This record gives sequence, C-alpha cells and structure tokens, in this order.
Amino acid sequence: MEDKLLYWFAAKTKPRQEKFIKDKLNGLAIENFIPLRMELRQWKYRKKKVIVPVIPHLVFLRTDYDKSFQLLNENRLHIWYMKDLATNRNLIVPDKQMEDFMMAINAKKGNMRIINPDLAKGDKVVVKGGPFKGLEGELLRVEEKSRVVVNLQGIIAVSVEIEGQFLEKI
Repeated sequence: MEDKLLYWFAAKTKPRQEKFIKDKLNGLAIENFIPLRMELRQWKYRKKKVIVPVIPHLVFLRTDYDKSFQLLNENRLHIWYMKDLATNRNLIVPDKQMEDFMMAINAKKGNMRIINPDLAKGDKVVVKGGPFKGLEGELLRVEEKSRVVVNLQGIIAVSVEIEGQFLEKI
C-alpha cells in the first residue's frame, strides 16, 4: 500500500454544526482543527459558559484527495470545500501556514514591547525565539507592541503580539 499525500483542506459547514462535524471526523480518524473559545452567554435569568467556534461555519481537515471526496459521498458529511479561485480546485492550506495559524489562534495576548528598529510595517518576518519560534508572517504594526499577522490565503488572517527581539526579517 502506497502512502498518499495528506493536505489541509478548508471547508464550510451548516450553521452550528462545527462541533458535530468535528466529532464525526474524529470518529473517522481524520485529523481536523476547529478553533474554539469559551464565551459567556446570557439568557433572561441566567449566564452560562459555552464553547463556540472562533470562526463560524469553518473546519479544517487533513486528508488526501481521494478521501476528501469519500467523506462527502460515502460518509454523507455535510461540508463544502472552499475553492481556490485560480484553479477552481479544493483550497489547500500549506502545512507551514496551518501550523502557524494553529499556533497563533491558540496564543494568549501578551504585553510586549518592540525592540528591533530594523523592522518596518509590511516586512515579512520569522520568529527566532520564544513560544512562537518558527512562526512566519507579516509585520502589521511597529509601535509599543509589534503585531505579526499569519494569513491563510483566501480564508482568514490571525494576528499575535510578539516581542521585537524575537523577530527577524525574511
């Protein structure tokens, strides 16, 4: 049996189906990622903490091309793959971008100051140290804090604050 290449695909779901799709993908042993966060919801007389998706109607799954279509046809998974506008094929998120995205989305914001004066807004940078080592992105702001943006082309961009001494221009 030959190994098939695995890709990260971005897919849309029906409203409020993200966690259901995640459970179904887990049951099928398909690697997936849905960024979730805790939110305090208030009803008329009570408050409750609930887990909600950070990006509504969006799931990421890692599989090969053949399996991606089997999920729709044989497993009746109700998702719609996002399309690459240039090729009209299923949109593939490169592994490095997906890793950076997952790291950034799971990060906590910090109160950090920029120290590196050689960087300018719009520079492509890589993080050389700290908890985000290896993350690549675009420098969005150079003030008291520097904000690095990780962009998944055509899907979403996430920004995190990084201490300037850990940034290096690419």
